[in-house]
Formats: sequence, structure tokens, C-alpha cells
Amino acid sequence: MNLSNPQLERSYLQLVLDMPEALDAGVSPEHMTEAINRATHAAMIAVRMRGELVDAVTVGHELERRGFDRGSVAQQFDAIRQAPLVSTKAAAQVLRGLHEQRMLYEQATLGASLAVEAKLDEARDVLARAAFGATSALEVFSIRQAVESAFVEFERVANAQQTSYLRLGLCETLDSLLTVGPGDTVIIAAETNTGKSSLVFSSVASLETRGITSGLVSIEDPKEDWGAKALGHFGEMNTTAFWAGKVSQSEWLQATNAVNQITSRPQHARMAVAKSGTLEEVCQAMSVLVRVHGARILFVDYIQAIQHAMKGATRKQEVDTVYRRLQATARLLGVPLVLTSQLSRGEDDNREPTVKRLKESGDLENGAQVIMLVWVDKRDAESNGWASAPVRLKVAKLKRAPERPRVMFTRGPGGVLHEVEWREPVGKSSMFT
Repeated sequence: MNLSNPQLERSYLQLVLDMPEALDAGVSPEHMTEAINRATHAAMIAVRMRGELVDAVTVGHELERRGFDRGSVAQQFDAIRQAPLVSTKAAAQVLRGLHEQRMLYEQATLGASLAVEAKLDEARDVLARAAFGATSALEVFSIRQAVESAFVEFERVANAQQTSYLRLGLCETLDSLLTVGPGDTVIIAAETNTGKSSLVFSSVASLETRGITSGLVSIEDPKEDWGAKALGHFGEMNTTAFWAGKVSQSEWLQATNAVNQITSRPQHARMAVAKSGTLEEVCQAMSVLVRVHGARILFVDYIQAIQHAMKGATRKQEVDTVYRRLQATARLLGVPLVLTSQLSRGEDDNREPTVKRLKESGDLENGAQVIMLVWVDKRDAESNGWASAPVRLKVAKLKRAPERPRVMFTRGPGGVLHEVEWREPVGKSSMFT
């Protein structure tokens, strides 16, 4: 029984050399059966992610960098050039189908072997996976096993500082509530210029103070903007004057002291700017922050800025695809994901926002463990001016807890948010939803 087609694999690789967009056809390196073909496909993906031209030269250099000798690389490209021409759609469909056939065959064979050894529970589990999907992660368990699992999780949450569960540390009110574990997703949604990036940095700074390594991927804000947030948070500086170029000598001295103080402390947070803004670059940055720099939690700021064009798809479908890919990457890396999102402008700015205002979203609400909505009430802005108006936050979704707290912040130097006692907006009576 032949469940592989190396020649078709090479035909697909030839398509990629002629049309790099063939990499978007849904074929992955694991769909290849020959090691050299898998390596060539992975090298093509790496070259494209770096923004380089995908051709025999760049891919050949990448293969040599990965340990293949020049002779083997030349022989591989000769074989690729001799492969018969096929259509992208047909090649992708057959390669994916063969991969699923191999997975089903392996699981069925394993299930039969376990049955022969009288390991019936394990055999049923393996055969169920084969029956309901080769990649199914279906788990069947008893009430006792569910209770044991819950108790283990309770212990982990109770010892959050010593385990993979982490407290976000956004503010005192939310600190004990917002505890996240591997694979959990937190969404911070806000209108433009309301403070979602400042909230993210507050959490990064809290983790930094506790000696916990975090990773932040910025899509739009450059390195210097995050540096200004750090000066505002740790140095209590108003960096607005620095951006305007109107700084006194005493303010320069204060800035110098703040820089010395910040740079002398242990550095745990790691940040990366995804300059191209593509989904591939963002996921690559997430992997580097976890696997190379040891980040235990990831922040991505923000989802609507990530570019991922899909032919014939609506913007909502694109955002949903980006969201699922980010979630899958974080789960694969075994870390929580904190993702910022935009809120669409409401028809009535005097009403508290709801999750329905998550911009261009569909899956965001369903897939997150925590959703926080951040806004500035129009009445506060009219009374105090936008820059001085308090920032309001409510927890709109919090799995495993009945509480839905609301928090209010004032904006300090450098945009730093300070928690204050909640008060109703000044003006007409508020209309909570």
C-alpha cells in the first residue's frame, strides 16, 4: 500500500519556486514524506517570512544553513525541475489527503496492536481518534478523573507565583481575579487612544517587578514608544514634553536618572516589533520570545493591525483567522496570550460598551477566557477634556468566576494609569447595559 508520492511533493515545490503564493495553498512540511522535501518546504517558508525572494538561490542557501551539503542541494533542485507540472489546488488536495491517510493508518495499526495486548481502554481511545478525525484531540474521562483534574488546577491557581499560572497585575482590584494559565486567552478591547497599550505595559511592568519573563509583540508602536512608556511607568516622567522638544535642564537630569535606574535593574521583559505586520512575522516573533528568550506569557498589540489577506474573504473572516492562528501558536508554545483589540465607536458614547462592539470580530468573544472593555465616557471627556478624562474598564467575560468588576483609572505622567475609586460619569444619569 503506497501512501506517499515524493514526485508530487517535488512538483508542488516547483510550483512554489514559480509562484511563491502557492505556499498559501494549505500544505505544510509535515505533509511531505521525504526528509529533503520537508526541509526544502520549510526553507521556502523561512525565506518568505524574511521577506526575501523565494528562488533556488535563496532556498539553497537556507538549506545549506540548515546543514545540507551543496551537492545534495543541487541534486534536489535538479529533481524539482524534472518533476511534472501540476495545478496548485490539485497538488495541495492530494498531499493533504495522503497525509490524513497515513495518520489514519498509523492510528488504526496502533489501535489493533493495543487490542491484541488487551489494552482495551487505550485501544478504544486510539480507534475513536481514527474514526472521528486523524488529528482529533478527543478525550473521554470519568467524573472521578474530572474531579482530580479540577483539584490539580485549583492547586496550581492557588500557587500561581510558583507555577505556570500567572497573575496579570493590571491593578489591585483585578489582581486576584485575573489569573491565567497555558493556552488561556485574554482580550483587552478599547477605542483608539484610550489606553489599551498602557494597560498592557502595566501588566508587563508588574511581571517585570516580580521577576517573570514576558514577551510583547508590537505591530504598530516602535521601540521608542515602549521606551517612553517605561520611563513614564518606572521613572514617573511626563514624556509628552520630550516628544515636543520642550525640555528643561532639570527634566533632562530627571530623565537621565530614570534611565540609569531602569537599565541597572534586572531585565526580564522582552519585546519585538513586527515591522511588516504580517501574521507569519507575528507568529514567528511569538515563537522566538518563548523558545529563545523564555517568555512565560505573550502580549500582542493589536489584532486589527495584523495583515493577513485572504482572497474573497471579508475583513471579519480575516480577523477571525488571525485570532485562531495566534491562539493556536500560544497553545503550541504552552503560554497564556493577552491580545489587544479595537472597539468600534458606539452610537451612544454615554453607554458602557458591550462585547458586541469588538471590531471585526466573531470568534474573539467565544474563544477568550477573559474579555476586558476599556473606554472613556463622553460626559467625562466633555467635563475634563479627553486627556484628563478617567479611563474606565469592566470585565465583560470571566470564565470560572461570577464577578464582573469595574475599575476606573486616572492618567498620570507618560500615560501611566493609576487606579482610583469608581464614580459615575458627570452629567446625565449613566445608562449601563
